[in-house]
Amino acid sequence: MGNNYPGANPYPALKDQKAFEKGLLEKTAKSTNDVILYDNRIVVYKTESDVMLYVVGPADENEIMLYNVVLALRDSLNILLK
Repeated sequence: MGNNYPGANPYPALKDQKAFEKGLLEKTAKSTNDVILYDNRIVVYKTESDVMLYVVGPADENEIMLYNVVLALRDSLNILLK
């Protein structure tokens, strides 16, 4: 899993970061939604084949913008990996 926390990392301890990512994967593994609220954060995700792409933002972030980010990431990876 790749990740990037711009600014101050909300999970400074590796243990906390892994717990967040594991819980997020468990919550979204069988879900068909694209947007959820998890750990007081907006999470937008997209599943393509066997890859799950996540974009996480603060609870007051615009989820439509985050959804467009995850779609742009998906489309960019599709172009690069063809």
